[in-house]
Amino acid sequence: MRVRLLAALALAWACAANAGPGYFRFPALSGDTLVFTAEGDLWRVAAAGGRASRLTTHPDQEIRAAISPDGRQVAFTGAYEGPLEAYVMPLA
Repeated sequence: MRVRLLAALALAWACAANAGPGYFRFPALSGDTLVFTAEGDLWRVAAAGGRASRLTTHPDQEIRAAISPDGRQVAFTGAYEGPLEAYVMPLA
């Protein structure tokens, strides 16, 4: 599983390389969907590559995403009102 995560993160980095340098962290892989943190927000990209789409835009950071087993939701931690708390949102 760890090898798949690292390979998917490397693929996401390669796809985003055309957009310029970035710092990609905390990858979560489920099926053909990869969610990662960059620029303090969550991003989603197909594991096969392509253009990443931003899932969150809050001024504070969202980190440590985990995709639900059915692939329909993503859980993450965010510090919207002080301490880090857990949040869940649809991937759609």
